[in-house]
Amino acid sequence: MKRYRAKGPLAFILAGVLVAAVIIVSVVFGTGRSSVRIGYVGHAGRQSWSASYAMLTGRGRHTLHPKGDALHVEVETRSGDLSMEMEDGAGNVIFSESDIQTSSFNVEVSGKTVITVRAEGHRGGFKITG
Repeated sequence: MKRYRAKGPLAFILAGVLVAAVIIVSVVFGTGRSSVRIGYVGHAGRQSWSASYAMLTGRGRHTLHPKGDALHVEVETRSGDLSMEMEDGAGNVIFSESDIQTSSFNVEVSGKTVITVRAEGHRGGFKITG
């Protein structure tokens, strides 16, 4: 007597449930970066993060491991709003600034630094080096 097992339909149902779960999780939780980028050219390395763009709206986050005790920040603002926040390795906010205009400055850091950039219709760019 032969036994028939319905492997095919069960496998398709399980695959469908798995695909649906992945789609729901990515819609609900996102990808960690949400933004609109027009003409964006950027570089994110261990000790630097830079970007130039025609327009940026949204949020970006990157972790730097500077060699020294300061990060050098350069911002170009042609229009729009750019905000920046930096946290040390323990999660303490060590720098926070909104509506940054064209400028360059240094931020004292000690080790790993997590940087969050928020932009609203910002035209220009930024460069952070350590």
